[in-house]
Amino acid sequence: MILTDFKLYAIALLSVLTVACTHPRNGNGYSEKSEAATEETNTEAVSVTITLQTHRPYCGGAPPTPEMMNGIYEPLQEVVFYISPDNDSSDQKEFTEVKTDINGQFTLDLIKGRTYYLFQGDKLGSEQDFIEKYSVNQKFYENRGDDCLIEWMKTPDFSFELTRESGDGITLTQSHKCFTGANPCLVYNGPMPP
Repeated sequence: MILTDFKLYAIALLSVLTVACTHPRNGNGYSEKSEAATEETNTEAVSVTITLQTHRPYCGGAPPTPEMMNGIYEPLQEVVFYISPDNDSSDQKEFTEVKTDINGQFTLDLIKGRTYYLFQGDKLGSEQDFIEKYSVNQKFYENRGDDCLIEWMKTPDFSFELTRESGDGITLTQSHKCFTGANPCLVYNGPMPP
């Protein structure tokens, strides 16, 4: 009789462990299945206004005001971007073309819970055109090479995750360097303005 009770206990314990182990959970203790089901029901698009701007540091010249020392924020005006939930610019099937207005803004219907990537329009053209446009052959400038430019071409200019907390407006800032802007493949070796 004791052996039978032990067998029943072992079978019950094995059943509980089997069920627990076959229902995957993430690090927060929630089942992945319930999160996926929630994500599937959360596919309704919401209207979002996105503001794109640059931050330009103080690069010398006239004595700066305290505001100038903090740099200048400027909207990216009337620039074409392509937005996608995929960060690979070589696959252009999922891209939506947008153009910023004079305030650096555009409005688009997007699905919450996704990460989106923005590529400036010329990044979806040919590699040769991109290299010709962004290679600078002037005094005081050094190019880091075509491989650097091709890598930059494949890199999103902006990315963001649209969450419940995002609200209906998002501001994204692109940092620029003195004399080279957003081009990471260009080095300025010249003098700074007095």
